[in-house]
Amino acid sequence: MDAVAPLATWAHPMSSVINALISAGIQVERVNEYPFSPYNCFDGMVKQAPGRFTLSHKGNEVALVYSISGRKVAG
Repeated sequence: MDAVAPLATWAHPMSSVINALISAGIQVERVNEYPFSPYNCFDGMVKQAPGRFTLSHKGNEVALVYSISGRKVAG
């Protein structure tokens, strides 16, 4: 019998991540959200393409991943 590892997830509110970057002296230049995940990690996800899973709620796509870019402020 194959062993199945339990799924562990945690939420990091976007505000917590951005505020931590700002507190560390990072000048946030861009924030992007994407309505897909590379992982099939929630019930109801639909595979759109290899490595691209989406989730919708009431007909709207749900943002599942985001990217942030910035620069360390000299000082």
